Amino acid sequence: MTKYIKGHAKYITFMSIMLIIIVSLNVLAWNSSAFADWHRENVYIYIQAVMSKVSNIFPFSIGEVMLAAAVLFVVATVGMIIAGIISRIYCVEHKFIGRFLRAAGVVFMGVALLMTENCFILYHSSGITGKYLGGASDTHTFEELANVRDFIVAKANELSKLVERDEDGRPVYGGDDMAAEAVRSMQKLGEYWDDFEGEYSIPKNLYASEFMCQQSMRGYYFPFTMEANINSLMTEVNKPSAMCHELAHTKGFMEEDEANFIAYLACIYSDDVFFQYSGYLSVLNYINNEFSDACGSNSLYSSYAKVSSQVREDNVFITDDTEEKVERKAVIPTKAVKKAAATFINTNLIANGIPEGAVSYTGVVGLLLTWYDDGSIEMLAQAG
Repeated sequence: MTKYIKGHAKYITFMSIMLIIIVSLNVLAWNSSAFADWHRENVYIYIQAVMSKVSNIFPFSIGEVMLAAAVLFVVATVGMIIAGIISRIYCVEHKFIGRFLRAAGVVFMGVALLMTENCFILYHSSGITGKYLGGASDTHTFEELANVRDFIVAKANELSKLVERDEDGRPVYGGDDMAAEAVRSMQKLGEYWDDFEGEYSIPKNLYASEFMCQQSMRGYYFPFTMEANINSLMTEVNKPSAMCHELAHTKGFMEEDEANFIAYLACIYSDDVFFQYSGYLSVLNYINNEFSDACGSNSLYSSYAKVSSQVREDNVFITDDTEEKVERKAVIPTKAVKKAAATFINTNLIANGIPEGAVSYTGVVGLLLTWYDDGSIEMLAQAG
């Protein structure tokens, strides 16, 4: 009995220390962007470099395998909790149940620490906006919005005529290795911004891409393995920007608008025309919707540059054929999956200090306008 009490006391002490560390790190991050910046630049980035090398050994997504294992583990834990309750009711002692639940507690605490280190803290860093753009302005004129929008429309229209296409007229990548090119494009961005130098994990396709399609998700960053993962079933022209978006997360930039912006720049600065086209398409809907709302009337909107029919045809998430296949294979109705995914994403963003929630994805428009305000239009005009 004495041995059991000592062991239990050690367990409680360990769990208490872990909880204090996790809470303290989160409180520090919420109250000090300087701490979050220090963590990203002096702790996270070195762990990420090592994990990238480990991840690149495997041709599949380690994070996806771990996620599947986690689901089974959670189910087993719930089962053990129920079994533990029943055993107490009937006064039956099962040491295995107690040991399993203590181990589960350690695992869950470890997960919380990893999520804190590799995700939660990073939401509170200065990010691109604070470090490189001097803070995004909320005040932009209609003329500025129209100029940026027309520039992006013109580039998309132009590049739509230059990319390779298959027999059905869909854009196809003509290079050797899209994932490797995504890494090169991000590293090229590192020539301007040193945060993007160094090691990267090779972006990987997710096996459960049908489920990703149901969520309308292009990619996913796994904090546990620091991997960039993409939906393999989306149209090919979406993939370069999706890869760069997830790679931006692996470098510690968690905010979705910033990851969109980073991916945009990485793609348009790429030497690959297909990547350039993907970059412009990745922000087209965001800025075009903002512009349309700002116009207030169809007549005013129609007086500006028009998105070509080819670009409109290319600018889709998945093809109709793919959507039909996904719906046929769906275990859970897509409507329910989308609602659950939207709720999870929105809750996660708000919980990490992004008050606008999922709407933050559209914040890339403000970053683009700030980028132009900083006199970067010449750099953009030379890109691609």
